[in-house]
Amino acid sequence: YGPENILITNGAKQALYSVFQVLCNPGDEIVVPQPCWVSFIEQIKLAGARPVPVHTLDHQLSPAAIEKAVTPRTKAIVINSPNNPTGAVYPRDSLAAVARIAEDRQIHLISDEAYHAFTYDGCPHVPMIEVAANPQQVISVRSFSKHYNMTGFRLGYVAAQKEVIDAMAKLQSHLSGNVCTFAQYGGLAALEMDQTIVEHRRKELQHRRDLAFAFTTELFECVKPQGAFYLFADVRRHLRRDENSEGLAMRLLSQAGVAVVPGEAFGGPGHIRISFGAGEAELRTAFEKIKEVL
Repeated sequence: YGPENILITNGAKQALYSVFQVLCNPGDEIVVPQPCWVSFIEQIKLAGARPVPVHTLDHQLSPAAIEKAVTPRTKAIVINSPNNPTGAVYPRDSLAAVARIAEDRQIHLISDEAYHAFTYDGCPHVPMIEVAANPQQVISVRSFSKHYNMTGFRLGYVAAQKEVIDAMAKLQSHLSGNVCTFAQYGGLAALEMDQTIVEHRRKELQHRRDLAFAFTTELFECVKPQGAFYLFADVRRHLRRDENSEGLAMRLLSQAGVAVVPGEAFGGPGHIRISFGAGEAELRTAFEKIKEVL
């Protein structure tokens, strides 16, 4: 990519919002594997399009289900790996199968790779651009927020064909003007620093993942995440009569002082998302309190 293929945005969230705005016409459809990040569905609706959720199997993609969901109105397929909220990392063969669907149907692949630096157990992150038969179809979105722990700086970026970037730049000029200049200098400093710092952080997060997974599986069913910062735990056996996971989340918040996110927000009812981004002592305390409440 040259500079004409890159747009710096106010976080990956604005990047994704702008992608949907420039791609979608009213009535278009966007295929979204679920569970999915909360803003995908709402951003697609804000663009006047219709989200088409496709369920995953043990949090992994089903290319056959995705292909079945594609219609003549489909404009793009969204892929988020490592995934928020499940922590799933999609393997090369699954991604290649989805890329073939996009090639056959001549639709875009929107690849949200905000957590690309954080995978565990030797599981590689495979950028969608590596497996796409036609790289021009791929719109890659990444973030400084997760990679460099720069959440408040609001720095994200998009890599795509020039026509897409030009349209997004026009929209951004009316939406926010630009990205804060001194924050961009902070991003440059992050890119130029010793990158072993990021690897150290990845190893620390893997240790926290292992600790949090051990605590989680004492209480809930849970697929072990291979990336990101989250566990997506099945809490159905702990739900009271007429209680959903949002009710359980509120119960944990009020009685234990522990914040989790209910699965309904991600299209995964009966689950909660638990972040293991906190320190080891905080994680131990949080799980002790959850156990007391349950």
